[in-house]
Amino acid sequence: RILSARYYSVFGGNNNSRLFLGGCGDSYYFYSDPFDHTYFAEDSYGQLGNSADDITGFGQQYNILLAFKENEIYSRSYFIQNESNTEDENQYGIGSFSSMLVNPRIGCDCPGTIQLINNQLTWFNTVQGVCTLVSTNIVDERNVRTISRNIDKTNNMGITGLLDLNEDKNLIRSADFDNKYFIVLPTSGICFVWDYELTPFSLSSTRTADPKSLAWFMFDNFYVDSFLNIGRNLYYLSSHENFKNELIQLNESFDDLDFDNDGHPDGIDSFYMTPFLQFGAVSYLKTIKNLYIQCRGDTASKIDIYYYTDESAEP
Repeated sequence: RILSARYYSVFGGNNNSRLFLGGCGDSYYFYSDPFDHTYFAEDSYGQLGNSADDITGFGQQYNILLAFKENEIYSRSYFIQNESNTEDENQYGIGSFSSMLVNPRIGCDCPGTIQLINNQLTWFNTVQGVCTLVSTNIVDERNVRTISRNIDKTNNMGITGLLDLNEDKNLIRSADFDNKYFIVLPTSGICFVWDYELTPFSLSSTRTADPKSLAWFMFDNFYVDSFLNIGRNLYYLSSHENFKNELIQLNESFDDLDFDNDGHPDGIDSFYMTPFLQFGAVSYLKTIKNLYIQCRGDTASKIDIYYYTDESAEP
């Protein structure tokens, strides 16, 4: 059973000296001896919730290990028991773990998206959207917040939202790079990016307004099989059939990506659309009088503007 585990985390004590394994097809998890990740004692295991529900990933926040299921979150805390039976245990105590249900309704069904973002665990759920853990307490069950409200669903204007894309949950990936949280849907080639340095999430009493203030951006032609962080550089393996298994470096300028393989960098397209209708009056169409565009001067940028009318789309 241990050999079939798909997810892992290091945790335990003040130095993360144990290896935790889960995702074996049921709710059991296993942990190794301290400082020996090759040995799992016969009684070093536990169970979280319903045995039929598999663990879908781990994450650490502060000094707590979070274990995710599709619709639940559990926490594991480490403490020292003073009661002991041997001379060594009398001197040092016995290391033990306690479990607690953190959230009984919201979990993570996309294991490849769990990231520690701005000191808060963040992940993608195909039903709830992008979630963040604001507290490890279960008080009032308000410890999980959805932060992708403004990009979640179709707005009936032909724009596809994050939750509208049909993807394999196990293939969706995320990365934390340059103070940005990347969520990549490899089949669609769509990437949503949250710039948490520009607009960090702030928890207030206005639950619907908090996520709407975040800066989310959408890229296309972004086919990712897996990410790799090395120092200050981010690499990814392409999932596109034309670039299968190619290792591509992503830098801050986004100008070194050759998607059509013609030898010239293509960059990544980003989109912004405004609705034709507003104020609830269907006959009121917007007339754009001024358009302001800001771009960085230290990176290569190319901007194409298209103006859509009810007759045609003209560049």
